[in-house]
Amino acid sequence: MIKFAKTQHISQCIEIQKNSLSKDILSELNNYFLFYLFFESCINNINCFFLVNEEKGTVTSFIIILKNPSKFFFDLLKASIRNYSYTLHAFLLMIKNVHNFTKCVLFLKPPINEFFVELPGQMPEIKVIATRNEYQNKGYGTQLLNYALKLIDNKCIVKTHSEKAAQFYIKNGGAIAGYERTGLWKLTIFYFFPIK
Repeated sequence: MIKFAKTQHISQCIEIQKNSLSKDILSELNNYFLFYLFFESCINNINCFFLVNEEKGTVTSFIIILKNPSKFFFDLLKASIRNYSYTLHAFLLMIKNVHNFTKCVLFLKPPINEFFVELPGQMPEIKVIATRNEYQNKGYGTQLLNYALKLIDNKCIVKTHSEKAAQFYIKNGGAIAGYERTGLWKLTIFYFFPIK
């Protein structure tokens, strides 16, 4: 059953993120950072849809769509500054591992974009979609993606550096809009538009 995520779903979503998307930037950080600075903010922010697909108390997959990515990250930054103690704690945990800290710093550099199509201004962005390993290739991700796309009128972009994810988006109607180079990653940008 697909529903909006609640705080009690976060620990399962973190587990799915770390196991299913182990090479993703968020997975390389730590649970504390994920919990306080990202997932919890997604639940409490009107600029975000955070949905889970749950079966018998187990989260099988989840998706996070930022309706307005700039506004979401601005709100996240404001909340982080307001709660100085966990911002400092998360920062200290990140710099314990120099490799991860370097990746984070590189990730914050302005991206270099190359587009093949003109996108219509600010669009919602799928930030994360992940399925528990044992539920992959069974339609859970597709079901969640289709449900989420209806909430945003089938209009959004998604960025990925994963070939497997790229195939998933193509299979589900995504088209390549261009590329973005951010730090160490070259991301393929896909877009979804309403079918007319």
